[in-house]
Amino acid sequence: MAVVSSYFRRVDFSSVVVTLLLYFVLASVWLNPGWVPEQYFGPVSRWIQSAHRSYSDNARQGLIAIPVIHSLECMVALRRCLKLGINSSTTVVWLLQTLLFGIGSLKYLLWPQEDTVSSKKQR
Repeated sequence: MAVVSSYFRRVDFSSVVVTLLLYFVLASVWLNPGWVPEQYFGPVSRWIQSAHRSYSDNARQGLIAIPVIHSLECMVALRRCLKLGINSSTTVVWLLQTLLFGIGSLKYLLWPQEDTVSSKKQR
């Protein structure tokens, strides 16, 4: 599928919220379960404290692995942007978004979607 040189799709807002929550939970489990106060979050706070005692090393490994995996996905995104002929400023935005959200962003490059607004204007 041919795309315009400024082709860019933002990640869904729900994906942004879920990603930020997962980063926060992993960081809380690894570093400081006190970031989630028990008086406000009750069972969630107790679960994070329990996970901190049992899975702190796994959370650390996950927080190290995520940027590594997202960096590899950025290489795929760069190659795909070059192949699709996307301009350099838009490519930088794609790379930053892919670095933060991984496959949630990369899927729009691997399987480009038509812009429904512009296709409606053309009719």
